Amino acid sequence: MVQAYEEEKDARIKERILAVKLHLVDGKSEKEVSKMLNKGYSTIKLWVGEYKKEGLDGLRDKPRSGRPRKAEKEKQILEDQPQKYGMQQEYWTMRTLKIKQQGIEYKKSRLYELVHELG
Repeated sequence: MVQAYEEEKDARIKERILAVKLHLVDGKSEKEVSKMLNKGYSTIKLWVGEYKKEGLDGLRDKPRSGRPRKAEKEKQILEDQPQKYGMQQEYWTMRTLKIKQQGIEYKKSRLYELVHELG
């Protein structure tokens, strides 16, 4: 479990591994772990239960049903080439991103945030 914690890149999964380790390996109660990590008791109980059922895979996020989040749609558009949307240019500019695509109207401030998030 220590190795899994050290190798994990996702901070949320690391926190879940730590919670399970504190409870199952170090012998802390679920209430103690919830106070140590500033998480709800029921959250710790859920993580421990998922780990017991599925191992480390149980601590990973499950696919969610329903409509995809708007930000995911925006990020996908930014990752695509403009030609996919009928434009002649090779790269996105703030001006071309400001147009409506797939039902999303971009605001300049949001575009800067998305570009920054994508690196």
